[in-house]
Amino acid sequence: MNGLYWGIAHLPLIYLGFNYSLENAGAPWSNMLMMMLVCVTIGMICSYVMVYSNNVMYPAIIHGVVNVIGEIPVFISVSGKNGLLGPNPTVLISMSGLILCAIIMLIKLPTAKMVRA
Repeated sequence: MNGLYWGIAHLPLIYLGFNYSLENAGAPWSNMLMMMLVCVTIGMICSYVMVYSNNVMYPAIIHGVVNVIGEIPVFISVSGKNGLLGPNPTVLISMSGLILCAIIMLIKLPTAKMVRA
């Protein structure tokens, strides 16, 4: 649920062209759909890490790292634009891995044991 709410919170900015180019096919709706997918996926991973570690700082760090990593290809791309799948095709490959990781963590979440501090 937190990934869903996180994605919804980003939708107004995505609609205006932030994070994704408004020149993408189907923009801004395709951009909004992609942002929801990214937020739900990362939200699942952050939820698992939060439950497992019992510490909100680890998901916050993951959020920051994802933000930085997501912008690096845009800074080094020739066009300077972030397409729907990023400025290079490796984004599709890495997103597939993140989705698989999130699904595994979602399945394991009910049985995750918190680490006691």
